[in-house]
Amino acid sequence: MKEAIRYLDGSFYLHLIPILFAFVGLFASLKKRSNNNLKIFTLYFSAYIISQLSLYLHVCFFFKGSFKIYFVYTDYYLDYTFTILEFLIFTSFFRIYIRKIKNLFEVLISSFLFISTTLVINDLISVGHPVLTSMNNLFTIQAIYILPGPILYFTSIFKTSPSLLLWQQPTFWVAVGTAFFMVCTLPCSLVINYLIENNYTLYKQLFSIFYIFYALLFFMIIKAFLCIPSHKN
Repeated sequence: MKEAIRYLDGSFYLHLIPILFAFVGLFASLKKRSNNNLKIFTLYFSAYIISQLSLYLHVCFFFKGSFKIYFVYTDYYLDYTFTILEFLIFTSFFRIYIRKIKNLFEVLISSFLFISTTLVINDLISVGHPVLTSMNNLFTIQAIYILPGPILYFTSIFKTSPSLLLWQQPTFWVAVGTAFFMVCTLPCSLVINYLIENNYTLYKQLFSIFYIFYALLFFMIIKAFLCIPSHKN
């Protein structure tokens, strides 16, 4: 238990905020099933909760002695898996808009999976385990690859007649949350590897900001479940 408290203290207890929002989001996704497009976020919230609870289990039971190294590597594998799943979920959600550009959907999916797999294999071959800097590189690539979805959604809105009440459209809230999260965290992702090598304390403090942005993203998705669209979206 002390290990878990120490781990939370390292994130200034901000780690608890997105977990709480994820539980609320999971409840909302199970209760509000009127929009088929949003059902994919039941998987998203579930995956986030499972990954974070697994992390705490490893902290409590394995973060001792020789198991510390095992914990770190397991943490990286969990992050890799969730990051890839997160990309697939958001790209699939915005696929209608992404497909408006020929072959873009297929290119995004195939190239991201290739890059993420290459990063893992390269680490395993080079040092025998995942590397933190590679994980951070994947965060950056993921943000760049997810952004076309909400951008193309906003572009489609500007091209249509202003007859929709956007705040009543679930897709609008998901797009706002996704774009805000990716744009705000991308600069952090770009400097994280530099900070790891030069100022690890500042890196840990900066990384804690991600938890705040995750909470805001989850809030926007929850809002999407709660709003009543003027027509099926």
